[in-house]
Amino acid sequence: MNNRPLMLSATFVRNANRPGRYGDGRGGLGLGLLVRPALRGGLNKSWTQSVRIDGRPTSLGLGRYPVVTLAMAR
Repeated sequence: MNNRPLMLSATFVRNANRPGRYGDGRGGLGLGLLVRPALRGGLNKSWTQSVRIDGRPTSLGLGRYPVVTLAMAR
């Protein structure tokens, strides 16, 4: 997945097969997809939201894909 989209699409999320963080660009206001290797093979995909609390950057977990869809995360 060499081409990262400006905004995530359902197709990109479904087909993401390399570990990494994929941001939703300007449309997601800090929304990101975190792709990590699973303990028993395969990949885990989860949603994060980057925010500032008391001026400090932090990341909030929104849930795992596909339980939480792109539309729900947005």
